[in-house]
Amino acid sequence: MEHCLLHLQLAHAHCQICGRPLCGSCLVVEEVGGSRCATHGVEVGERERFLASAVHLCALLNFFLPLVGSTGAMVALWYLAGPSPFVSSHTREAMSFQLLYFALLLSLLWGLVGHLYCLPLIPLLILLGLGCSLVGARRAWEGERYSYPLTSWLVGI
Repeated sequence: MEHCLLHLQLAHAHCQICGRPLCGSCLVVEEVGGSRCATHGVEVGERERFLASAVHLCALLNFFLPLVGSTGAMVALWYLAGPSPFVSSHTREAMSFQLLYFALLLSLLWGLVGHLYCLPLIPLLILLGLGCSLVGARRAWEGERYSYPLTSWLVGI
């Protein structure tokens, strides 16, 4: 059985747009018989789009203070998201990516102690993190859903 990614309850249906499993709280049933998640087909307000974009941009804080970006995403998840499934979805995506990204950087730096061939990977990983965060912020500002690469399995935990 599949579980809803936002509420960790059993899924009753799937979104016809993105295919995400949906529980009763996330499910929006269309008059024509279709089903979709709450983030699709609904006009998202400017405040929600701003909060979702800001959560993705919290990753930029990690360059100055490590783990502050992930902490900012967690604070946004618990205090700012409220009942908005759009902000909650973007916050979970950003938080999971930032934590996985930090773990990858930490393991790469740890590997550098004895191996200098890992050195060229650090700028590539930094560019990947910046690029994904900026794309996520842009998609959130446009009112679209965004999933980071490599983290779709982590969001449901």
